[in-house]
Amino acid sequence: MGVFWKSLAAIVGGALLASMASVVLSFSGVSADSSAVAFWVVWLAGCVVAATSPSTAKAWRRLLICCAILALIMPLSSLIFAGSNLSESGSQSAGSAIGTAIGGGMIAATTGFIGFFLAAIFLTIGLLVAKDKPKA
Repeated sequence: MGVFWKSLAAIVGGALLASMASVVLSFSGVSADSSAVAFWVVWLAGCVVAATSPSTAKAWRRLLICCAILALIMPLSSLIFAGSNLSESGSQSAGSAIGTAIGGGMIAATTGFIGFFLAAIFLTIGLLVAKDKPKA
Protein backbone atom coordinates (compact mmCIF):
# COMPACT_ATOMS: atom_id res chain seq x y z
CA MET A 1 0.00 0.00 0.00
CA GLY A 2 2.97 2.35 0.55
CA VAL A 3 3.86 2.23 -3.14
CA PHE A 4 0.38 3.48 -4.03
CA TRP A 5 0.63 6.51 -1.75
CA LYS A 6 4.14 7.31 -2.91
CA SER A 7 3.10 7.09 -6.56
CA LEU A 8 0.08 9.29 -5.80
CA ALA A 9 2.43 11.82 -4.20
CA ALA A 10 4.66 11.61 -7.27
CA ILE A 11 1.79 12.22 -9.68
CA VAL A 12 -0.12 14.90 -7.77
CA GLY A 13 2.88 16.60 -6.15
CA GLY A 14 4.82 16.45 -9.41
CA ALA A 15 1.89 18.04 -11.23
CA LEU A 16 1.73 20.79 -8.60
CA LEU A 17 5.46 21.40 -8.92
CA ALA A 18 5.26 21.37 -12.72
CA SER A 19 2.36 23.80 -12.80
CA MET A 20 4.24 26.19 -10.49
CA ALA A 21 7.29 25.96 -12.76
CA SER A 22 5.10 26.57 -15.79
CA VAL A 23 3.63 29.70 -14.19
CA VAL A 24 7.09 31.00 -13.32
CA LEU A 25 8.33 30.37 -16.85
CA SER A 26 5.29 31.94 -18.46
CA PHE A 27 5.72 35.06 -16.29
CA SER A 28 9.29 35.39 -17.48
CA GLY A 29 8.18 35.51 -21.12
CA VAL A 30 9.23 32.06 -22.30
CA SER A 31 7.38 30.77 -25.36
CA ALA A 32 4.43 28.45 -24.90
CA ASP A 33 6.24 25.51 -26.51
CA SER A 34 9.22 25.83 -24.18
CA SER A 35 6.91 26.18 -21.20
CA ALA A 36 5.05 23.00 -22.19
CA VAL A 37 8.30 21.06 -22.54
CA ALA A 38 9.47 22.40 -19.18
CA PHE A 39 6.17 21.33 -17.62
CA TRP A 40 6.72 17.69 -18.60
CA VAL A 41 10.41 17.76 -17.65
CA VAL A 42 9.66 19.22 -14.21
CA TRP A 43 6.81 16.76 -13.70
CA LEU A 44 9.17 13.90 -14.48
CA ALA A 45 11.77 15.38 -12.12
CA GLY A 46 9.11 15.67 -9.39
CA CYS A 47 8.19 12.03 -9.92
CA VAL A 48 11.85 11.04 -9.61
CA VAL A 49 12.23 13.10 -6.42
CA ALA A 50 9.16 11.45 -4.92
CA ALA A 51 10.19 7.97 -6.01
CA THR A 52 13.67 8.26 -4.49
CA SER A 53 12.45 9.60 -1.15
CA PRO A 54 12.45 7.21 1.81
CA SER A 55 8.75 7.66 2.65
CA THR A 56 5.58 9.20 1.30
CA ALA A 57 5.68 12.01 3.85
CA LYS A 58 9.26 12.88 2.91
CA ALA A 59 8.22 12.92 -0.75
CA TRP A 60 5.47 15.43 -0.01
CA ARG A 61 7.88 17.47 2.10
CA ARG A 62 10.44 17.70 -0.68
CA LEU A 63 7.88 18.55 -3.35
CA LEU A 64 6.14 21.21 -1.25
CA ILE A 65 9.42 22.88 -0.33
CA CYS A 66 10.34 22.98 -4.03
CA CYS A 67 6.94 24.57 -4.74
CA ALA A 68 7.65 27.18 -2.05
CA ILE A 69 10.95 28.03 -3.72
CA LEU A 70 9.19 28.46 -7.06
CA ALA A 71 6.56 30.67 -5.42
CA LEU A 72 9.32 32.93 -4.13
CA ILE A 73 10.90 33.08 -7.59
CA MET A 74 7.61 34.17 -9.17
CA PRO A 75 8.09 37.96 -8.62
CA LEU A 76 11.60 37.77 -10.06
CA SER A 77 10.31 36.18 -13.23
CA SER A 78 7.69 38.91 -13.62
CA LEU A 79 10.45 41.50 -13.22
CA ILE A 80 12.37 39.79 -16.03
CA PHE A 81 9.27 39.97 -18.20
CA ALA A 82 8.76 43.66 -17.41
CA GLY A 83 12.40 44.40 -18.12
CA SER A 84 12.32 42.66 -21.47
CA ASN A 85 9.17 44.56 -22.43
CA LEU A 86 10.79 47.80 -21.30
CA SER A 87 13.84 47.19 -23.45
CA GLU A 88 11.63 46.47 -26.46
CA SER A 89 9.66 49.70 -25.96
CA GLY A 90 12.84 51.80 -25.79
CA SER A 91 12.47 52.95 -29.39
CA GLN A 92 8.95 54.25 -28.76
CA SER A 93 7.90 57.34 -26.82
CA ALA A 94 8.90 58.12 -23.26
CA GLY A 95 5.28 57.78 -22.14
CA SER A 96 5.20 54.22 -23.44
CA ALA A 97 8.36 53.38 -21.51
CA ILE A 98 7.01 54.94 -18.31
CA GLY A 99 3.71 53.06 -18.68
CA THR A 100 5.57 49.80 -19.24
CA ALA A 101 7.72 50.41 -16.15
CA ILE A 102 4.70 51.24 -13.98
CA GLY A 103 2.75 48.24 -15.25
CA GLY A 104 5.73 45.95 -14.75
CA GLY A 105 6.14 47.22 -11.20
CA MET A 106 2.49 46.60 -10.46
CA ILE A 107 2.69 43.08 -11.85
CA ALA A 108 5.85 42.40 -9.83
CA ALA A 109 4.18 43.71 -6.66
CA THR A 110 1.09 41.58 -7.26
CA THR A 111 3.06 38.41 -7.96
CA GLY A 112 5.26 39.18 -4.95
CA PHE A 113 2.21 39.39 -2.72
CA ILE A 114 0.69 36.21 -4.12
CA GLY A 115 4.05 34.41 -4.17
CA PHE A 116 4.78 35.32 -0.55
CA PHE A 117 1.55 33.82 0.72
CA LEU A 118 1.82 30.76 -1.52
CA ALA A 119 5.36 30.19 -0.24
CA ALA A 120 4.18 30.58 3.35
CA ILE A 121 1.44 28.00 2.79
CA PHE A 122 3.73 25.54 1.01
CA LEU A 123 6.50 25.93 3.60
CA THR A 124 4.14 25.57 6.55
CA ILE A 125 2.60 22.40 5.18
CA GLY A 126 5.91 21.06 3.85
CA LEU A 127 7.84 21.57 7.05
CA LEU A 128 5.12 20.07 9.23
CA VAL A 129 4.34 17.00 7.10
CA ALA A 130 7.33 14.77 7.74
CA LYS A 131 8.73 16.17 10.93
CA ASP A 132 11.21 13.80 12.54
CA LYS A 133 10.26 12.81 16.05
CA PRO A 134 12.73 13.85 18.75
CA LYS A 135 14.69 11.00 20.27
CA ALA A 136 14.15 10.54 23.98
